[in-house]
Amino acid sequence: MDIFTAFIALAWGIIAGYLIIRFIDSLIALAVCVHGLYISRWQRLADKTHTGRIKPGIILRLMARISLFTLAFGFLLHLGYNLTQRQFGFNYDDAGAILWVVVACATALSRLPATRRRVVFVWRMSHEYDYAEKRRRTQMLRG
Repeated sequence: MDIFTAFIALAWGIIAGYLIIRFIDSLIALAVCVHGLYISRWQRLADKTHTGRIKPGIILRLMARISLFTLAFGFLLHLGYNLTQRQFGFNYDDAGAILWVVVACATALSRLPATRRRVVFVWRMSHEYDYAEKRRRTQMLRG
Protein backbone atom coordinates (compact mmCIF):
# COMPACT_ATOMS: atom_id res chain seq x y z
CA MET A 1 0.00 0.00 0.00
CA ASP A 2 1.48 3.32 -1.06
CA ILE A 3 1.15 6.66 0.76
CA PHE A 4 -1.51 7.96 -1.64
CA THR A 5 -3.77 4.97 -1.02
CA ALA A 6 -3.25 5.34 2.75
CA PHE A 7 -4.16 9.02 2.58
CA ILE A 8 -7.31 8.30 0.54
CA ALA A 9 -8.27 5.50 2.94
CA LEU A 10 -7.83 7.78 5.97
CA ALA A 11 -9.62 10.79 4.50
CA TRP A 12 -12.48 8.82 2.96
CA GLY A 13 -12.73 6.69 6.12
CA ILE A 14 -13.26 9.75 8.30
CA ILE A 15 -15.79 11.29 5.93
CA ALA A 16 -17.60 8.01 5.28
CA GLY A 17 -17.76 7.14 8.98
CA TYR A 18 -19.41 10.47 9.74
CA LEU A 19 -21.83 10.18 6.82
CA ILE A 20 -22.73 6.59 7.70
CA ILE A 21 -23.52 7.37 11.34
CA ARG A 22 -25.56 10.42 10.36
CA PHE A 23 -27.46 8.38 7.75
CA ILE A 24 -28.20 5.68 10.33
CA ASP A 25 -29.30 8.16 13.00
CA SER A 26 -31.55 9.87 10.47
CA LEU A 27 -33.18 6.53 9.66
CA ILE A 28 -33.68 5.85 13.37
CA ALA A 29 -35.10 9.34 13.84
CA LEU A 30 -37.55 8.71 10.99
CA ALA A 31 -38.66 5.50 12.70
CA VAL A 32 -39.15 7.43 15.95
CA CYS A 33 -41.24 10.02 14.11
CA VAL A 34 -43.39 7.34 12.50
CA HIS A 35 -43.94 5.84 15.95
CA GLY A 36 -44.89 9.27 17.34
CA LEU A 37 -47.29 9.84 14.46
CA TYR A 38 -48.86 6.44 15.05
CA ILE A 39 -49.24 7.12 18.79
CA SER A 40 -50.70 10.58 18.08
CA ARG A 41 -53.18 9.12 15.61
CA TRP A 42 -54.15 6.37 18.05
CA GLN A 43 -54.77 8.90 20.84
CA ARG A 44 -56.85 11.10 18.55
CA LEU A 45 -59.02 8.17 17.47
CA ALA A 46 -59.39 6.81 21.00
CA ASP A 47 -60.32 10.06 22.76
CA LYS A 48 -61.38 13.30 21.08
CA THR A 49 -61.13 15.29 24.32
CA HIS A 50 -57.57 14.17 25.09
CA THR A 51 -55.56 17.38 25.56
CA GLY A 52 -52.11 15.89 26.04
CA ARG A 53 -51.38 14.86 22.47
CA ILE A 54 -48.88 16.14 19.97
CA LYS A 55 -50.15 17.89 16.86
CA PRO A 56 -49.52 15.73 13.78
CA GLY A 57 -48.31 18.77 11.82
CA ILE A 58 -45.32 19.11 14.13
CA ILE A 59 -44.33 15.49 13.61
CA LEU A 60 -44.83 15.75 9.84
CA ARG A 61 -42.60 18.86 9.62
CA LEU A 62 -39.96 17.07 11.67
CA MET A 63 -40.22 14.02 9.42
CA ALA A 64 -39.83 16.17 6.31
CA ARG A 65 -36.70 17.81 7.69
CA ILE A 66 -35.20 14.49 8.75
CA SER A 67 -36.07 12.95 5.36
CA LEU A 68 -34.11 15.70 3.63
CA PHE A 69 -31.13 15.01 5.92
CA THR A 70 -31.39 11.28 5.17
CA LEU A 71 -31.43 11.89 1.43
CA ALA A 72 -28.54 14.36 1.65
CA PHE A 73 -26.32 12.03 3.69
CA GLY A 74 -27.15 9.08 1.46
CA PHE A 75 -26.41 11.12 -1.67
CA LEU A 76 -23.09 12.39 -0.27
CA LEU A 77 -22.11 8.86 0.72
CA HIS A 78 -22.87 7.58 -2.78
CA LEU A 79 -21.07 10.54 -4.37
CA GLY A 80 -17.98 9.97 -2.22
CA TYR A 81 -17.96 6.26 -3.01
CA ASN A 82 -18.08 6.97 -6.74
CA LEU A 83 -15.45 9.72 -6.46
CA THR A 84 -12.95 7.54 -4.61
CA GLN A 85 -13.35 4.68 -7.07
CA ARG A 86 -13.37 6.65 -10.32
CA GLN A 87 -11.11 9.61 -9.61
CA PHE A 88 -8.63 8.09 -7.19
CA GLY A 89 -8.85 4.41 -8.09
CA PHE A 90 -9.42 3.32 -4.50
CA ASN A 91 -10.23 -0.38 -4.33
CA TYR A 92 -12.08 -1.97 -1.45
CA ASP A 93 -10.21 -5.27 -1.66
CA ASP A 94 -6.69 -4.68 -0.35
CA ALA A 95 -4.95 -3.28 2.75
CA GLY A 96 -6.42 0.15 2.05
CA ALA A 97 -9.88 -1.28 2.62
CA ILE A 98 -8.90 -2.54 6.08
CA LEU A 99 -7.55 0.89 6.97
CA TRP A 100 -10.72 2.49 5.60
CA VAL A 101 -12.97 0.19 7.66
CA VAL A 102 -10.99 0.81 10.86
CA VAL A 103 -11.04 4.60 10.42
CA ALA A 104 -14.73 4.67 9.40
CA CYS A 105 -15.71 2.54 12.41
CA ALA A 106 -13.62 4.66 14.78
CA THR A 107 -15.21 7.84 13.45
CA ALA A 108 -18.71 6.39 13.67
CA LEU A 109 -18.13 5.11 17.21
CA SER A 110 -16.77 8.49 18.29
CA ARG A 111 -20.04 10.09 17.15
CA LEU A 112 -22.33 7.69 19.06
CA PRO A 113 -22.97 10.07 22.01
CA ALA A 114 -24.07 12.82 19.61
CA THR A 115 -26.24 10.31 17.77
CA ARG A 116 -27.91 9.30 21.01
CA ARG A 117 -28.59 12.95 21.89
CA ARG A 118 -30.07 13.55 18.43
CA VAL A 119 -32.40 10.57 18.66
CA VAL A 120 -33.51 11.55 22.18
CA PHE A 121 -34.21 15.08 20.93
CA VAL A 122 -36.34 13.73 18.07
CA TRP A 123 -38.15 11.44 20.49
CA ARG A 124 -38.94 14.39 22.76
CA MET A 125 -40.13 16.48 19.82
CA SER A 126 -42.42 13.74 18.56
CA HIS A 127 -43.61 12.18 21.83
CA GLU A 128 -43.61 14.77 24.63
CA TYR A 129 -46.63 17.00 24.81
CA ASP A 130 -45.88 20.73 24.30
CA TYR A 131 -42.09 20.22 24.04
CA ALA A 132 -41.93 21.34 20.41
CA GLU A 133 -44.17 24.36 21.00
CA LYS A 134 -42.16 25.51 24.03
CA ARG A 135 -38.91 25.12 22.12
CA ARG A 136 -40.27 27.12 19.16
CA ARG A 137 -41.49 29.90 21.43
CA THR A 138 -38.15 30.06 23.22
CA GLN A 139 -36.29 30.30 19.91
CA MET A 140 -38.63 33.06 18.72
CA LEU A 141 -38.00 35.05 21.90
CA ARG A 142 -34.22 34.69 21.56
CA GLY A 143 -34.14 35.61 17.86
